[in-house]
Amino acid sequence: MHYKRLITLLYIFLICGSVLTAKDIYICETDNHPIAGASITCLDSSTDSVSSFVTPSSGIISITDSIVKQIIIEHPGYSSILFRLVPNTVADTVKLTRALSLSEVTVVPDVMTQGLTHKTFRLSMKAMQHYPTFFQALGEIPGITIVSGKSLFFQGNANVKLLLNGVNSTSEELATIAKEDISRIKVYEVPPARYSVQGYSAVIDVITKNELTGGNIGINIDQGVYPVKGDNAAALYYNYKRSRFSLLYSNSNSHLRKIRRDQNIEFEFDGKEYHKYKTGVDSHENKDNNNITLSFQNNHPESYLYNLRAGIIMDREGGDYLQSVTTNDISNHFNAIQKLHTRYHGITVSNYFEKQFGRKGNQSCLMADVTYRRILSRYNSAYSEFTDPNGSETASNDMNSSYKTTIDEVLSEASYTFPSFKWGEIALTASNTYKTSNFRDSKMPISQTSNDFDILANLSAKSGKVYYFATIGLSWMHLSASELNQSYNLCLPSPDITIQYNPSRSFSMRAGYSYSGGIPSIAQLSETNQWLDTKLVYHGNSKLLPYKKHTAYINGSFNSDYVTGSLHLSYMSSPDMICSYFRQEPDYMLETFINLRSYTEMSSMFDITLKPLGNNIWTIWNRIITSKVKGDSPEYDWKGYRFQWMCATSINLNKWNFQAFYQYPGKIATGQLIRPRAQCWFLTALYRPLQNMSVGLKWWMPFGQHFKESERTTSSAIVKISNKYLASDWANTLFINFLWNFSFGRNKNRARPQIYNNDTDTGILKK
Repeated sequence: MHYKRLITLLYIFLICGSVLTAKDIYICETDNHPIAGASITCLDSSTDSVSSFVTPSSGIISITDSIVKQIIIEHPGYSSILFRLVPNTVADTVKLTRALSLSEVTVVPDVMTQGLTHKTFRLSMKAMQHYPTFFQALGEIPGITIVSGKSLFFQGNANVKLLLNGVNSTSEELATIAKEDISRIKVYEVPPARYSVQGYSAVIDVITKNELTGGNIGINIDQGVYPVKGDNAAALYYNYKRSRFSLLYSNSNSHLRKIRRDQNIEFEFDGKEYHKYKTGVDSHENKDNNNITLSFQNNHPESYLYNLRAGIIMDREGGDYLQSVTTNDISNHFNAIQKLHTRYHGITVSNYFEKQFGRKGNQSCLMADVTYRRILSRYNSAYSEFTDPNGSETASNDMNSSYKTTIDEVLSEASYTFPSFKWGEIALTASNTYKTSNFRDSKMPISQTSNDFDILANLSAKSGKVYYFATIGLSWMHLSASELNQSYNLCLPSPDITIQYNPSRSFSMRAGYSYSGGIPSIAQLSETNQWLDTKLVYHGNSKLLPYKKHTAYINGSFNSDYVTGSLHLSYMSSPDMICSYFRQEPDYMLETFINLRSYTEMSSMFDITLKPLGNNIWTIWNRIITSKVKGDSPEYDWKGYRFQWMCATSINLNKWNFQAFYQYPGKIATGQLIRPRAQCWFLTALYRPLQNMSVGLKWWMPFGQHFKESERTTSSAIVKISNKYLASDWANTLFINFLWNFSFGRNKNRARPQIYNNDTDTGILKK
């Protein structure tokens, strides 16, 4: 009897002792740093879950329940582990190794998959973790340069089309998506036909992973406090299996308080010389642009993709520019004010559908896209002079104009790509843009209808190391307006031919020719007077005709571990090009538009990136553009020249990112206007306290006096105008940078759990 009581008391003591005795387990990395936020699932001997919790910042967990025999340790950044508790120990240590997605491939800059129409890159998480956002990580791809985290250049060209899963995208959107959602990036050095006719030099299509669950929030802030100036974006994304929802908001703002506009005007009118020298006085200028986009996408790999997107645009800009005026009579001195205010509101709804037929490797594809846009804009301008020497507030010369424009536009497009042949593939594309515009003012309202229809047959072929891209199409353009005596129609072939030679994976050459045309816009046709001065007026020309354009180019690109570069040479000839022009009217001098007799432009662009360490940790980028233009009108001709140089250097470390940028004050020739480029520079430093969070500063034009832009007419123009724009408070300015991307409710593409145990005699295989 006493023996049984003793056994019972001993059993109770052992149970209580096992319950009260805690086992400490230290969760850490291979270098013994603690891991916080790891999910712990406790299992009994039957592998049933009995409890769960999350590791604290110390990485130490305590297990007091004796029925727990093993635990599963999971963390998004590490490989999952099944750990068996070792009996008769007070503390154990578990080291986790970094997770590796077996479906990912680490790609160095010169390794990619070459397809018939494009190159495919897969950026590893290790490569992307050196950058604050995925958009900046695109700089890992040869030929792509990212400046200031929001401007993208490909082989020196800035007119690059950005797509996300084949659908129109923006740098703001690509900067806010999660890096772990990215599957691959397609780079089209020769754009598909539907984008080449729009003038794009290249296309970058970002493809996200499928079968994801969960979401992420991206925040991208680049904001100056004084002056108030910045570009900001925030986005919410949620994935549920085949569906993806997104909400994107972007804002661009500028509230400057020390703006000066200097202007010199010289011309002869009615036998009299007019000279005015206008010196700017500190003035205000405001800009607020807002964009909200909501989209839904459903995607079944190798079957179909549907995307619905709706957006709202709300923009407003304005400024009241004070000036002190002196005429050719130095004693004649007075004040003036020039006002310019615009509002721009719009909505966009687009449907994109893509369907694939057949089996993988022998598929055809049907694509359709329909977009509706409605744009409402208001324009108000005024110029007033106060010549009363007694300081009267009544303007002696007061000119103003205002008008409203409503534009409704439907863009529709359909494309069918046939199954691939051994030698290449064929695609047919048809697109139509229908637009109605109504221009309303107090004197001369205008309504315009335009219709652009294109049908294109695109051929892509390969023979050895030579690639052929040929687009044979027909374009029909129609224009009718209430101010025109007749409607205008332009029907012309639109060939676009490119030959590319890839002798090696690091070098390629291509040459091309295209023939296209265009029709004038409603803004160019409107003849509403906009007063620039008492004897100088700007308005359009209702008699403008469609124009045609020939373009030929040759391009060479080179890529290695240490150098990436390209050289682009082109020649453009455009009979009947629409160009700005000055002429004399009975009551004033007029700045308007005309169809030239001829217009030619020869240009070159050299783009080079140096990588002294053989990778993208340190890069040095340079871009140089030169061109010569010549215009020939019925009355006189002129020549213009362009030179532009910009450079940047970037350092991308594990925790830090640095970039320095400089733009030389070159010049651009546009018609009869010469626009010297603004000289500017900045420094950026970003620190990552967390893997997906960056904080830092951008120092815009350190030790600079003012930001300056200008333009002037060519020497042959009958009106000599020189404009200078000076922003004294947009120099030596600090911007706050904050970038954060965090996920919620995610399923991770992890490796399978590893088996790990300190007891080497159990016979369990270690992986």
